[in-house]
Amino acid sequence: MTRAVLAALCWLDRKCRAAAIRLNGGIHPKHNVGDDRHRWWSRHVRGGRVLDLGCGTGAHAVLASRTGARIVVGLDTDQAALKIADARGARHCFFAVWDATHPVPSDYDGKFGLVLCLDVLEHVEDRAALLGVARGALATDGVLALTAPNRETTWRRRLRAAGLDARYDADHRIEYVWDELEGELKDSGFRVVERLPIVYDDGPVTGLKDLLGAVWPAWYRQEMARRVARAYKRPEESKGWAVIAEVA
Repeated sequence: MTRAVLAALCWLDRKCRAAAIRLNGGIHPKHNVGDDRHRWWSRHVRGGRVLDLGCGTGAHAVLASRTGARIVVGLDTDQAALKIADARGARHCFFAVWDATHPVPSDYDGKFGLVLCLDVLEHVEDRAALLGVARGALATDGVLALTAPNRETTWRRRLRAAGLDARYDADHRIEYVWDELEGELKDSGFRVVERLPIVYDDGPVTGLKDLLGAVWPAWYRQEMARRVARAYKRPEESKGWAVIAEVA
């Protein structure tokens, strides 16, 4: 494919993804998927306190509350996203406008058995501060559940070779190779105890599939399950990693 064709495909992919989110009430359709592999962190809730740093529209916070969390605190700087989170009316969930690179507000002070940092790290300039907040908020036996994007899939390398912006999102400050991510976690006092692939990078058709998912949820659930299975077979082609880490 020529550079112009690749650029057009990227533009269409972004437009389809944005349309999918609008059609789904401001929430990415992936959050409607009832696949346990997509909710990989939920087994760590264990009925305790959960902190969701960069909670966005509250999809993961609500899931944590439904999985048995006693209290869920969601923090984000996006007021519009937090309005969607509040409108969900989930029990035991509390949302606040807050910069997650600063210590948890005193209203929600206390240790957490699980800290979520999902689709957040790559958007933050001061990642050391964010990880420091996560570390400080964890109980002695608590764990951090984190996701981060993989910049080395075949599709991403192809875009870079054509001189195009290969980031999954134009707002991303960083995308990783595994050693870089593991190094950042280590520097912030964490030890990785589990690493999983997330979902296969379908390249230019990903946004189109998201758009179809917004209007055809049953098909999308099956398609996402197929993409997760493909990522497990070829983890180097996963869009990113799902990580469980504990304080070293």
